[in-house]
Amino acid sequence: KAVELNQHLQSFLNLTGMTFTLRLDPEARVFTYTTEDGFEHPTAHLSGAQKNISAVALQMALVEVIKPNINLFLFDEPSESLDDENKIVMSELFRRMNRLLPSIGGTMLLVSRDEQLIESCENIININSKEESNT
Repeated sequence: KAVELNQHLQSFLNLTGMTFTLRLDPEARVFTYTTEDGFEHPTAHLSGAQKNISAVALQMALVEVIKPNINLFLFDEPSESLDDENKIVMSELFRRMNRLLPSIGGTMLLVSRDEQLIESCENIININSKEESNT
């Protein structure tokens, strides 16, 4: 399953335009990333934005490969450390995840104040203390 997971993970990362590869080393049971110039590093060296995007890509790959018995995927402020360009990338990943989840009966709960990310969601519940009495 590790080979299949790595293939799906890389295909999702390719969609993001990230310039590194991420893979699970099944022997060491750790994830590593390889830069464009071929140097391998521990994932702890990824930037905050790279970690956020990689985490979503990994969860999508897990859904594809393992089809886990998980009904709820929770993301709390996943775009917090992202610049505008990477927020677009993250939004596209969430759109794709929305299409994947019905195959396993899953639901995604995304907590965010980021309008761009919110627009990638199908159902939106706006919780705002100023408007709370109106809803």
